[in-house]
Amino acid sequence: MLAILDNHSKIKAVPYESHIFYKSIFAKIKKFNEWNRMTILSGKSRWAEKTPLHIYKIEEIYRFFPHAQIILLLRDGRDVACSLRARAKNYERGVEYGATRWVKDNHAGQVYCSNGQVLVIKYEDLVHNMYHILRIVFEFLGESFEPEFV
Repeated sequence: MLAILDNHSKIKAVPYESHIFYKSIFAKIKKFNEWNRMTILSGKSRWAEKTPLHIYKIEEIYRFFPHAQIILLLRDGRDVACSLRARAKNYERGVEYGATRWVKDNHAGQVYCSNGQVLVIKYEDLVHNMYHILRIVFEFLGESFEPEFV
């Protein structure tokens, strides 16, 4: 999803998971200014950032950016558990860790599902019906759908 957003003529993607909302206020402001400059230099008008653990920082995100639009991309828990296991430095954490994290993360996001500034998309729907889902995403963002860049 982030790569698709970055291909849009008005959206610049931050190319890494920043975990910025787990850092100091000074680090946040410095990074937001850096991203704003990066966005302007790329000829775009807004940026997008993806850090899955920011699901626990949505209230803080809204304090910094009251009009922020958040896309919650939900993925099958089995795939998430396997992915987290494969990426874990401590491989012994196993699939149980991934499954538990998936449940906790999704539970944290559930309270925002009816918020008009949050769009919930299922990863599997995106894969199986990409253009339809992307039209929904860009309508939500208030941006034109640019199929030539997908």
